[in-house]
Amino acid sequence: MESRLGWRFTNWLTFSMAVIFGVTGFFCIPESLGSIILHRRAQKIRYETKQWSAHSSLEEKPLDFNYILTTYYMKPPKMMIREPILVLMTIYMSLIYGILYLTFEAYPISFQFQRGWSQGVGTLPFLSLFVGIILAILGIILYGIGPGARRLKASKLPVLPELRLPPMIVGGVLLPMGLFW
Repeated sequence: MESRLGWRFTNWLTFSMAVIFGVTGFFCIPESLGSIILHRRAQKIRYETKQWSAHSSLEEKPLDFNYILTTYYMKPPKMMIREPILVLMTIYMSLIYGILYLTFEAYPISFQFQRGWSQGVGTLPFLSLFVGIILAILGIILYGIGPGARRLKASKLPVLPELRLPPMIVGGVLLPMGLFW
């Protein structure tokens, strides 16, 4: 389908989906950053009580280059140094994405150039990746509303990232098997 529509179509499709999801997220996802919530609460208190001295700590800090550098550019390297699980997950996900992108490059070579299939028929094997991704998403959703939700209710703890490990373990086993298959 992309061959008839041209390469610009895929860019416009990506752009339109980004706009739709971005606008939906802007209006539907609530703010969760504590300093912004306190800033909005202080603004509301100022206008309701006419007490203009009420303000948040966010308004006290000057917005300068040093603050932006330390807050936004230094936080990722600090997290990579302080959180070993983050380093391991980053390496693992880099390996997985690298393998998948190599697969995306190898499929046309294998099916179109070596076997002589047309471009339309040669892209049909990509459907197997699509089906695998849909099944993985459904599995994660079912785990989240089934055993994962029960375990979360039983522990009465805040949501821990480790609760997402069981589906990842299953995916870590099934991905190489699916790629070889």
